[in-house]
Amino acid sequence: MRGIFGGFAQTIKGFLRKPITRLYPYEKAPLEARFMGAPSLLWDDKVDEIVCVACNICARSCPDDCITLTGDKYTDGKTNKKNIVRDYWIDLGRCSYCGICVEVCPFDANEMSPHFELTTYERSTLVYDKDQLVNIGRGVTRRTGKPEPTSPLPGILDPSTYR
Repeated sequence: MRGIFGGFAQTIKGFLRKPITRLYPYEKAPLEARFMGAPSLLWDDKVDEIVCVACNICARSCPDDCITLTGDKYTDGKTNKKNIVRDYWIDLGRCSYCGICVEVCPFDANEMSPHFELTTYERSTLVYDKDQLVNIGRGVTRRTGKPEPTSPLPGILDPSTYR
């Protein structure tokens, strides 16, 4: 009997609460700060070129084998790069959004973007080239490489507390 009344009370509470509804294409839900959408390539606005140097580390470390890239010798004198990426493709239909490609990049040339709207009728449109990856990477902040050390409790890293 108690279970029946408890379920009934829960139903009444839910009935009296204001519904939370969003009209998706027009009202988008806020994303969390650590949300990992599609991988993207970053563009260096200071020298007006792509950051990637085609070292191929991201393609070798990808567990899904969805990254393919080719590079050329760097001929511009804007930076001290030796190579620059010519072609870069990611098959987002095969990508598992694990972020390994971002973590292993020594040049911080790619980043996980907040881009997640990938609905399509053809799988071939999920293969993104270099220009598409740069476009979805616009506005994505470049990581610093090293996270700031934080302590969950104040004073836990202070050596004077261990005396």
